[in-house]
Amino acid sequence: SLDLLTCDSGTCKGAYLNNQCSPTSPCGSGLFCNPIGICDKCQTGCSNCTSNTFCTSPMPGYFLINGAVTPLPRFCLSSVYNSSYCSTCNITYYLMNGACNACPSNCNYCTAYGTNITCNISATNYWWNTAGTPSCTKVIANCATPTSATACSMCAAGYY
Repeated sequence: SLDLLTCDSGTCKGAYLNNQCSPTSPCGSGLFCNPIGICDKCQTGCSNCTSNTFCTSPMPGYFLINGAVTPLPRFCLSSVYNSSYCSTCNITYYLMNGACNACPSNCNYCTAYGTNITCNISATNYWWNTAGTPSCTKVIANCATPTSATACSMCAAGYY
């Protein structure tokens, strides 16, 4: 059974009485006008729909596949239209083949080009080391401006 709602979350628009609506007097966001002229809820995660089974606009954190609302995959901010392939990821994740993958340890922002992962912003006191297996390596102690994991161009205050 469907939950019957007051139009637009408790505030009826126009001349709505008793949740009544029509194709020319539609319900508010998250609601649709059912065949008997009553405002009903869209499916969870849907902001606009034509029925409780067909969504036309998902809420943030959801995507559509043929009118059905599905939560975005973990760490995915948005997806390619009508698919579960991510198009953008959370900041500490990179996009590869439509999925969000964790950046290397101690990397705050990274990108991928093909299969090559680059740490663009390392955590404080870490350096993106591309020698051997790329990783973020702890820098020399008391270094304010590292030029590599083992070299420093400026020491922290009180050090030389």
